[in-house]
Amino acid sequence: MITRCLDGVPGGVLQERDVVTKIGPHAIGRDGYVRVENDLPLAFAFYVNKLTKDGKVPLTIWRDGQTLDIEAPVSAVRQRVIPYMQQNYPPYIVVGPLVFSTPVHDLMEHTPKNSQWTRFLAETASPLIVRLNDAPAFDGEQLVYMPCPFLPHRLTKGYAQPTMRVVSEVNGVKVKNLSHLAVLLRDSRDEFLEFKFAGLMDPTLVFQRQSLLDATEEILSDVGIRNQCSEDVRAVWEKKPAEQ
Repeated sequence: MITRCLDGVPGGVLQERDVVTKIGPHAIGRDGYVRVENDLPLAFAFYVNKLTKDGKVPLTIWRDGQTLDIEAPVSAVRQRVIPYMQQNYPPYIVVGPLVFSTPVHDLMEHTPKNSQWTRFLAETASPLIVRLNDAPAFDGEQLVYMPCPFLPHRLTKGYAQPTMRVVSEVNGVKVKNLSHLAVLLRDSRDEFLEFKFAGLMDPTLVFQRQSLLDATEEILSDVGIRNQCSEDVRAVWEKKPAEQ
């Protein structure tokens, strides 16, 4: 029985409380298994790849007292706000001693469930836990977080470390994705930059904007980072506001 339709799944063909009785001509048992060669029981998903044609798989369902034959859309990749890395390097940008990036599903999968970090993220209702399996709430949504401690510099003296915090706002503007954050930092003319974070008990960080910008090259040189940002973010960071 379909108990929940995931956000972001295309098609809308299946509905909650539908009962899937067949995949193609193969009956699905009450245990969710089908019978294959030599009466071997396997999970019904065994036939998805074999029966999918033009991005759809044939199903027979029971809905509201009727038997219906439908074609359900099949997707190889599920859209997630915290996606899998898929052999790509995560994008990033360094501004002063602050490093911003986007989280990947692989990171959370390989974090031990009883680790100090996992307990901390769960106790503070971090989006890294709460939204782990969510679809993007809108086109282009990314979570932006600080993957590591501050890079060494006197500007950070007295500040709490923001490691693994998800950035929610900069100077009162909701952060949509990493490129949007780069635009907010690039175009700001405010004297100070105020970073707010999602979740419980997360600090607010306030830095003098020009001090962050002035310290960036020195910090990159000190820690041996060649590029201030990844190539995709660079295209935004180096673009003049008038060109938007």
